[in-house]
Amino acid sequence: MSRLSDGLKRLGLTYQEYLQSDHWKALRARFYKKHSRKCWVCETTDGIELHHKTYTRLGAEKLSDLV
Repeated sequence: MSRLSDGLKRLGLTYQEYLQSDHWKALRARFYKKHSRKCWVCETTDGIELHHKTYTRLGAEKLSDLV
């Protein structure tokens, strides 16, 4: 099983449900409060999405787990 599958199973959620959770919304807000909401490569602000670098701590992510 993958780390993503393991984490989702532990949380009892699908990935879509997780992305709609209050936890994920609050984590996104914390990330964007600390980091600007623009692409780190080209600096565009269009269509920006937050991604996991690792799923090891899914549900208990550190901001450094995200990009």
